[in-house]
This record gives sequence, structure tokens and C-alpha cells, in this order.
Amino acid sequence: MIQLFYMIFFWVKKKTYPKSDKKGKVAYLIPVHNEEDVIYDTVKEIFEKQDYPKELFDVYVVAHNCTDRSAELAREAGAKVIEFIDKDPAHAKPCYPINYGFKYLIENDLDYDFYLRVDADNRLNKDFTSLMNDAYQSGVHFGRGYESATNITQSAYTKASGLYYIYDSRISSRVRERFHIAAHVNGAGSMMSKEMMKKCGGYNTF
Repeated sequence: MIQLFYMIFFWVKKKTYPKSDKKGKVAYLIPVHNEEDVIYDTVKEIFEKQDYPKELFDVYVVAHNCTDRSAELAREAGAKVIEFIDKDPAHAKPCYPINYGFKYLIENDLDYDFYLRVDADNRLNKDFTSLMNDAYQSGVHFGRGYESATNITQSAYTKASGLYYIYDSRISSRVRERFHIAAHVNGAGSMMSKEMMKKCGGYNTF
């Protein structure tokens, strides 16, 4: 029933935030496990294509039990690499390096205003950091970006995934936000303020 409600009100306008002249300091966090095919380009693109002052953001890559060149290539692209070794087979999931990375940033009290969590194969619009900063400067502590798939026509699986992203971002999340319904914030493209993360004692990704 609630899904039908979202679809009926799909037409509501998205919320926008005023452009802020004040720029926060940002930490990108990327969990990786043997992602040597994509991690270099992802980190390089963040540094080269984001329309945001380069001195105001850093990229942290959490290399989780990597046996390939992921950590080396991430460093070459300019990232700060956090080596995370956890041989427990039950921990072979993204939630563990994500949790470890945020714990590292928070416990070391590094000088950032908010964090952006992305995946190793993500491609970001050039204004992604800037738009998240606008939201943060407007008082947002936890947000997400619009997700889509760059390979949506490749196979039946990518078509299904792409349609889910479109529905979740364009319909479900927008209606939830505009009607002040509990948010569904998940996965890559999430923004979290340092203030909120410290109050919560980290990001419980489990």
C-alpha cells in the first residue's frame, strides 16, 4: 500500500538547497576488496572532476584483505589508504571495512565537516560534492544522492537494477522526503555529518 502512495505522488518537486559560499571540509570513504580494475579511475576522477576546492577534500580507501594492486593503485591516484586485515570468513562483507573506516576517521578526530561514502566503481556528477555541501550547510546531517546505472541496457540484471535505482531515488525517496516520512538512506552516495556520527558513536553498518 505504501508503495502505491509513493507512485501516486511521484510528481512532487524535489527539494533543493541554496547555493552556499561556505565550504565544508570533506572526507570520501571507499571500501574495496580486490578492485584494481576500477579503483584508480574512480579516485582519479574524484580529484580531477569534482567542482569543489581540491584542498577541502581527501579520499580514503579502506583496502579490505586485498590480494591484488587495489591499495597500490589507490595511492597512485592520490588516496589515503587504510589497510584493513580481517581473515574471518564471516566478515567478507562491505559493512566491515565501512565500519572500520568510519571508526578510523572519528576516533582520530580528523578535521572534516562531513563524510561521503561511495563505492569503488561509482561515477559521480561533477557537482556531487558541491550539492552535498549545500545540503550540509543548510542543516542536513544525513542524506543521499540520486542513484542510477551507467550500464542500464547491458543485461536483464542491469536493467532491473537500474529501474530499482530510478524508482528508489526518483519516487520513493523523494516522496518520503517531501512528506517527512522516515528516510531510507542506504549504500553508496550517502552523506553523513561528523557531528552526527560522533553523537551516534560511529556508523553501525551492521
